[in-house]
Amino acid sequence: MAEQTIKFTVTGMHCVNCAITIERRLKDLQGIKSVRVNFSSATGIVTYDSNVTNKSSITKY
Repeated sequence: MAEQTIKFTVTGMHCVNCAITIERRLKDLQGIKSVRVNFSSATGIVTYDSNVTNKSSITKY
């Protein structure tokens, strides 16, 4: 397993529930190990298995 972590900016969130929804949807992707989305800072951190998925697939989702 090649574990990678990415940090990204999240645009278009209107409330904390938006952050929760994004976390839940990303966790459904294969290869995702952990997801944290912060509404206040409009950022997300995803740890994933790069043998299963990649940064491009995650950020498109």
